[in-house]
Amino acid sequence: MIEKVRDSVSRMTEAVVPPSLDLIFSQHSSVAAIGAECWQTFKHNLNPFLSYAFLHHLEQCGAVSYATGWSSKHILISQRMGNAKGEQAEIIGLLPLYEKHHSWGEYVFDQAWANGYAQTGLHYYPKLLTSIPFTPVVGPRLLLNNKTSAAVVIPALLEYLINEVDAQAASSWHLLFPDTELCESLINDSRLLPRLTCQFHWYNRSYASFDDYLSNMKSKGRKMIRRERRKIEEGGISFRSIHGVDITEAEWHYFYQFYAATYLKRQQRPYLPLEFFLSIGKDLSDVIFLEMAYLGAEPIASALFFRSSDTLYGRYWGTTHPVDTLHFETCYYRGIEHCIQQGLMHFDVGVQGEHKLLRGFEPLVTPSFHYVGETPLKGPIQQFVALEYAEVKAYAAEAESRLPYKNPETS
Repeated sequence: MIEKVRDSVSRMTEAVVPPSLDLIFSQHSSVAAIGAECWQTFKHNLNPFLSYAFLHHLEQCGAVSYATGWSSKHILISQRMGNAKGEQAEIIGLLPLYEKHHSWGEYVFDQAWANGYAQTGLHYYPKLLTSIPFTPVVGPRLLLNNKTSAAVVIPALLEYLINEVDAQAASSWHLLFPDTELCESLINDSRLLPRLTCQFHWYNRSYASFDDYLSNMKSKGRKMIRRERRKIEEGGISFRSIHGVDITEAEWHYFYQFYAATYLKRQQRPYLPLEFFLSIGKDLSDVIFLEMAYLGAEPIASALFFRSSDTLYGRYWGTTHPVDTLHFETCYYRGIEHCIQQGLMHFDVGVQGEHKLLRGFEPLVTPSFHYVGETPLKGPIQQFVALEYAEVKAYAAEAESRLPYKNPETS
């Protein structure tokens, strides 16, 4: 009953904003409450993870729900167009928002902050979060229509979110992996704490082929990659790329078996159920494909890829046959070949892993922004963030110096 009540609640608040803007912010307890037609009217640079289908199916399958610690509170932004009573208002944007009761599935780690709160008798949870659940991908977070700029909306929106931290008895608000436009609108706001993480991404320098890409590398790196690919081929492992609607239900079941094995070997439950993948296989078929590995006729590993207009995203992978270098071939080298063949300029294979550096993936500093309410721990958190910020920038610069390319200017 509690969950049903929570799922039916929508809250509307008028922000204190300049009269020329006259904005209204309303909270909605699901993506479905906003609706696909409304959601898809906003520009999101064809980013699949901010699409209606992706976020809706996360909620529909139960991976994102009150029961799992993700309560949806998505914000619609409207501009009053009529008289003072507001009979007419135009929806101009939206912001994904979640109330969180833990920090799992975010990939910007603040568990130490939560521990500090607990040790001083304070509550860190709930907190408010703007991110894509389980998906540490840089991209749009604030969606606006073509007539509205982020710079116009951000001051009022941020004021509203800060007020909501207090209104909802939350400790903080966190914005993870926003795109450049949103970063530029927030970077100078002294109320926000900027944090950095370092990922490793691959960039297509207009390569004609995989060998053309390798020719840009130093001999040691080039030989290592060829040796790893040869080992897979000599092991009798073959591959098949299966695109969108061509993925059968049986192949989704194989994929899920492999995906789940990645978590189970660490004695963890997968974040996402099979139902989620079957659903996006239908509704996002034009932007996904499976890379399936076979030993003879038997599927032994798989990776799922998404794409936007210029970027390939490798998100989920797994295997039941732990073969040396199979992960690199399935998740990295096959993806690089796809980018070259399809003219995609950027390949994001996910977080962590210095081993990517040796294979030509370049360090990329990714931002997040955090508002922390007034608490005795605010000062120590500010100090921590400042030290971390400098350390991550130094680490990324040092990693850059270890790239395996002949000419650093081409990397």
